[in-house]
Amino acid sequence: MYTLLPLAALAGLASASCLHGTSYLPRRSTGNNTIEVAKFGYTGTTGPVLWDSLSADNVACSAGRFQSPINIADSSIATAPNPTSYTLPTGPLTFENLGSTVEVLSEASGNTSALTFDGKAYSLKQFHFHTPAEHRVSDEHYPLEMHMVHEAPSDGSLVVVALLFDLSTTAATPLVKALAAALPAIANPGTATPLGEAADMADIAKHITSTPLRAYAGSLTTPPCKEGVTFLLATEPLPLDVESYNAFKRVVKFNARFSQGALGEENLLRVFAKENEGRQRAAANETPASGAEEAPATSAPPALPEGQGEGDAATVPVGGGPGPVTEGAVSTLDGPRATPAARVRRGRWAGRE
Repeated sequence: MYTLLPLAALAGLASASCLHGTSYLPRRSTGNNTIEVAKFGYTGTTGPVLWDSLSADNVACSAGRFQSPINIADSSIATAPNPTSYTLPTGPLTFENLGSTVEVLSEASGNTSALTFDGKAYSLKQFHFHTPAEHRVSDEHYPLEMHMVHEAPSDGSLVVVALLFDLSTTAATPLVKALAAALPAIANPGTATPLGEAADMADIAKHITSTPLRAYAGSLTTPPCKEGVTFLLATEPLPLDVESYNAFKRVVKFNARFSQGALGEENLLRVFAKENEGRQRAAANETPASGAEEAPATSAPPALPEGQGEGDAATVPVGGGPGPVTEGAVSTLDGPRATPAARVRRGRWAGRE
């Protein structure tokens, strides 16, 4: 069983956008409508392949076996029951640029139940965007994805509702269009702006309650990549007008983690590390090319003491690749926080019908 990373250990990860605004990582303002920005990125030495090197708390990014995002194949991830209703946030909203994404928070709705899933009430803490979309459906990618992060007040378990958007020349989603118009006010990372009254989210609520949802137990798609997060992904996209898409792309740039491996299988980064180590070993054992100076011949090794067979000889490991990682080294939302994610295993929804 994976272990839960102590809450105190998360204190330095306030820029982890997927957890931002939850009880794990409450919003932290630096004053004057400025906020703390992310310390991770999506390219170079702060990108996804090196997230585990940014902090010891990020071990799950390279060792976890239930990582997100994934490709939602037609038969691999089961359909989950839709929430019977969805309560929209009320009161003023705040729009923020975290550097890693743009995010909307509603302080007034923090303790208001937004949806009930698997018999448990969840409150909407924030929603943020990824461009291009992180999840794929039958290998198809989309230009934009919205993650609505919900937390259960009863035990802190997380449900992320993921909505996809596809380009349209004839239709638009009012919420996205309104946010796109406000993006110039938060063009710089670390800035925030009030949105005034709650945006029009009627289309969003209808989509969540009527569109087929796929459920699986995955992880945060940003550091620390904690597992034990239930994803509910709507496989049918909402419309995205070209003007709004360009506005998001100009500010957000690129913030999509690469697709992870099949649920439960070895982390792709571990697989790559092992393959690279194997190639290095093979290269070290290659015969010198023709004309190259050969190493001097060495004498045969001394005979083993009488009674000792070759199988008794000590061996020395070659190379310096990553050592074995036990399941206990990977952090997750464990115990009661894992519900209902603990019941979604290997693409099969084990909840009540």
